[in-house]
Amino acid sequence: MRRITTIYNILFLMCFHFSVNSIVHATDTILYPWFDEDKFKEDEYYLALLKLALESSKDKFGEYELKKAIQPMFQNRAMLEIKYNRNLSVIWTMTSQQREQELNPIRIPILRGLGGHRIFLIKAGQQEKFSKINSAKQLKKLFAGQGHDWPDSYILSDNNYGLVTGPGHKTLFNMLQHGRFDYMPRALHEP
Repeated sequence: MRRITTIYNILFLMCFHFSVNSIVHATDTILYPWFDEDKFKEDEYYLALLKLALESSKDKFGEYELKKAIQPMFQNRAMLEIKYNRNLSVIWTMTSQQREQELNPIRIPILRGLGGHRIFLIKAGQQEKFSKINSAKQLKKLFAGQGHDWPDSYILSDNNYGLVTGPGHKTLFNMLQHGRFDYMPRALHEP
């Protein structure tokens, strides 16, 4: 009987050792979102910044593996995945009151305010029309194109700007080319 007890103790210690060993050497998997493969180069900046933060904190928090989410997703879908702790670990996006109430924001301005400065993408041959605009009142007579789930859409709409929305960048670029709206406001850092 003593021998069986000793064997159980050894097995327990071995199991304990292996489970503690696997915990000590666990690697955090960080899943990040993507939208259109290789189309939006600003994602490279966000990923480089995320890697820098993870590398800088590796001594304190341990190893990590950075992986792209299994499927592409627009902003609202990515935020739902974060909110319900599914399929994503982190997202980068503009802020809004609603987003800050539903998610846990990290309040570090990673673009240093650059995202708030806009440049308009317009259809070829439309420059003269835009050169004549001197006031917000004149601009409000035209239509902006924005993603339906972008915070800017709510800002434009709340301030009585003409607005046409679409599901994502690719569709919006196509809509601009076909004259569905007049301009597409983009942050200075965006292509």
